[in-house]
Amino acid sequence: MNWTGLTSDSVSDSEFVPHDDDSDSSSSSDSSEEEADLSGVAEGFYSGKDGTQWAFQPPQISRVPQRNILRGPLKKVVNADHVTKEVHAFNLLIAETLIKDIVECTNLEGKRMYDEKGKKWKDTDVVEISALVGMLITLGHQKQNMVNREVLWTKSYGIPLIRAAMSRGRFKELLIFLRFDDKSTRSARKEKDKFAPFRDVWEKFHSCLSRHYIPGTNLTVDEQLVPFRGRCSFIQYMPMKPDKYGIKLFWIVDSDSFYPLKCIPYVGKEGHNRQVGLGRQITLDFCHPFFQSNRNITADNLFVDLHLAKELLSNGLTLVGTVRQNKRFLPTDFTAKTGRQLHDSTFGFNDKTTIVSYQCKKRKCVTVLSTMHNDKEVDQSAKKKPEIILFYNATKGGVDTMDHMAHKYTTKRKTKRWPLVMFFNMLDIAGLAAYVIWKTKYPAWKVSNNDRRRAYLQAVAEDLIRPQIERRRANPVGLSRDIQQDIRCVLPDGAPQDTEEDPVKRRRCCICDSKKDRKTKLVCSKCYRNVCKEHSSSTIVCDDCKE
Repeated sequence: MNWTGLTSDSVSDSEFVPHDDDSDSSSSSDSSEEEADLSGVAEGFYSGKDGTQWAFQPPQISRVPQRNILRGPLKKVVNADHVTKEVHAFNLLIAETLIKDIVECTNLEGKRMYDEKGKKWKDTDVVEISALVGMLITLGHQKQNMVNREVLWTKSYGIPLIRAAMSRGRFKELLIFLRFDDKSTRSARKEKDKFAPFRDVWEKFHSCLSRHYIPGTNLTVDEQLVPFRGRCSFIQYMPMKPDKYGIKLFWIVDSDSFYPLKCIPYVGKEGHNRQVGLGRQITLDFCHPFFQSNRNITADNLFVDLHLAKELLSNGLTLVGTVRQNKRFLPTDFTAKTGRQLHDSTFGFNDKTTIVSYQCKKRKCVTVLSTMHNDKEVDQSAKKKPEIILFYNATKGGVDTMDHMAHKYTTKRKTKRWPLVMFFNMLDIAGLAAYVIWKTKYPAWKVSNNDRRRAYLQAVAEDLIRPQIERRRANPVGLSRDIQQDIRCVLPDGAPQDTEEDPVKRRRCCICDSKKDRKTKLVCSKCYRNVCKEHSSSTIVCDDCKE
């Protein structure tokens, strides 16, 4: 999607008025000037190891910087006019073409393995694989994804929806032979791409993420570690992550809604050459679709650098993030860990870039760079945190929160194959992204439910599984009485088939007297309660919210 037309032009240099030096510094003696020149540091400036000058005082700003002004639609769902059911939002991301590719590759692998054993493989299809996806989502939101298969199909502890969808043997068989590429051509493709066994399916899913959602003002760039300890040539060890070992993915997400926008899997270095500037390259790749949109990018010290900040600023984006202490543009005053008071802040200003060093602990300081802020504003609380650090803390957790939410109802099952691990993670991310799309399009949907996302995943799973159960009910040959009873329990006779349910129900007006029993589908845009035409304005805001 082209984002250029959504926002204002790039930054103008005319917004800033240079700040004159203090009278003391301007009237300093010739001897003091010579001493400053000999020391290599101009008076009123900090000097970095590479000669970068950072002023003590911020530049005077006559008006709000243009780089902080955003125009155009934000947090909006696009290309989703046909979405009227929960499963439709999920199908925007896990499309039927993607399922067909999985069906084709799974049948190829099943036939190859069964032919070697002299047996006949039963072909799978889109309905069955969709049901398999729905079963995995069901086990995820029921927190039974790691429960043994034998237990899931027992009458005492199992789930009727799972037993009614397919047999335990078929479920095991599909997971064993589930493939995402043609194995006969994999060797040639792996020589150029280590991610080849899952690349085609991943790219089809990945291309759908940014197609249906316009993010808000703040974006977060960070890493996700998909836990895995099996055989994989690009497995990573990250001691600060809860799972330690796994496959590393770089993400850019919306900082407020945690909607995933773009991802780059890390497959290790290419050849024997050491990769230099990887964080900068990844950030520029992520940010390219949002150039000239005046959005802000928040990242940690793996990605942030002064050259990156200036390059993003020249393309209409601001950057806020922590900086590693070994960066040569940092003055020694900003990296000193001793000799400073607790909760002390040191600021430096270079053109439109601001750095602040905050003494958070006795022997620890944090340095943050920002092209969004140009002042010395500090919080008035006991810790006296700078406004830059407060903003960074508020927006830094986008990817971590997305990862946490995806793991809450994860579809992951025990496996030794990393492509299957990536498939489980893809379903988790798709479930979260589809929920954000659905919630944005229908904000009044089950607003009183304490766990709307679980209710959404349950509705999606049931719609994915229903065609498979209907097919088994139409041909009950070989099904036991218990399975037929489960099918009748899940899909009663005479139940409406694939009805288009309106996500907004008719309810009584929240203001009218209950004796009138006046029901309506109109919903207040602020409190999401049903309100009649008499007690609402043209923009559908109830009288209580107006007051």
